[in-house]
Amino acid sequence: PLTHRFNLFATFGGTKSDYTGSFFGGAEKRTDKFSDASLGSSWQVNKTWVLRAVVGVSENTSNVSIFEYEKNLIMLTANSEFIP
Repeated sequence: PLTHRFNLFATFGGTKSDYTGSFFGGAEKRTDKFSDASLGSSWQVNKTWVLRAVVGVSENTSNVSIFEYEKNLIMLTANSEFIP
């Protein structure tokens, strides 16, 4: 936290997946590598409302080309918790 109302955060992750059997009858088994990173901030506007902004990127590489992709993320959310 930078202040009692404003936070910064980061996430990083990765996965390696090996699949049994072949894909579409090919001789090689499918192998994927997934990585993900994001940066964000949250701001406690008042007692019940929080604004959150996140930017991130995800990438999946595979020896089967139809499973390869890159995804970019830009997200702004507003959350409210109503406390009775």
